[in-house]
Amino acid sequence: MPDHPNPHEFMNSSILTDKRTAGLIHRVREDVSHLREDLSNLLSHTTSDTIPSRAREIAGSAKQQITTGTQYAANRLRDLGSNRTAEWVGGAVLLGLLAAGAYAITHNGHSSLKSGTGPLDEFEAS
Repeated sequence: MPDHPNPHEFMNSSILTDKRTAGLIHRVREDVSHLREDLSNLLSHTTSDTIPSRAREIAGSAKQQITTGTQYAANRLRDLGSNRTAEWVGGAVLLGLLAAGAYAITHNGHSSLKSGTGPLDEFEAS
């Protein structure tokens, strides 16, 4: 037999005989039970009411911002349509980019092939 009594048996027997401790333990159990119930209600309310309503608000705000942006873009395009200078400048820039691209494609590739001094020839001579 062990020299020491089981600590759990000792605590259980002393707790059961002390009315004040037993009352406090009972109140704590009730408080924990109420807390669990409250948390369950909070979670249920949040998932069924709060989150969906907030999501609707965010979606409405996003829809309004998209509509406002679309209207702004349409107005700007209308303004550009009435301004012939913007068309000339835009056309000139586009034409310049196309010409530069065509020149780069036709001349850069052929000049290194004809001369025999391509980018890899430097390394072969070393």
